Amino acid sequence: MKKFLFGLFTLVMTIMTSVCFVSCGDDDEADSPSVINSAIVGKWYLHRSGYTLGREYRANGQYYSAEIEDGENPDDCWGHGGTWSVDGDVLTVNKKADEEKPARVKLYDFSVSEDGATLYLMDREDGGSASVWTRKL
Repeated sequence: MKKFLFGLFTLVMTIMTSVCFVSCGDDDEADSPSVINSAIVGKWYLHRSGYTLGREYRANGQYYSAEIEDGENPDDCWGHGGTWSVDGDVLTVNKKADEEKPARVKLYDFSVSEDGATLYLMDREDGGSASVWTRKL
C-alpha cells in the first residue's frame, strides 16, 4: 500500500510540475495588447483655440469624449463615447451615435511618447497631420 501511495504521489507531483512549466511564458513582449493598452488608458486632451477636446480610454475597452470650453468645469463635460481596441499600432475607435452624427468606426495610427505623456494620433481616413494629445488639461 505504501508503494502504491508513493507512486500515486509521485505521479501527481510530476503532472503538477509539468503544468507549472507549461503555464509559464514570456508575457512581457513590447507589442502585446496589454502593454500597449496600459499606455493609452487614461484621460487625454487635445488643445484648440477656445476649447479642449478630451478622451478618456478605460481599461475595460470603453471610452468617453468631452468638448471643454475655456473656463468650463471639465467634470461636467464628459458624455458620449463608445468602445476602443488596439491592434499593433492601430487604434480602432467605435463611436456611438449621438444627436449630431451616426455611429461610426475611426481608425488611427498611433504612438505614445516614451514618458507616456503624449499620444500622437493620425486619422487614417484624412491622412492629415498627426494630432498631439497630452495628459494635461
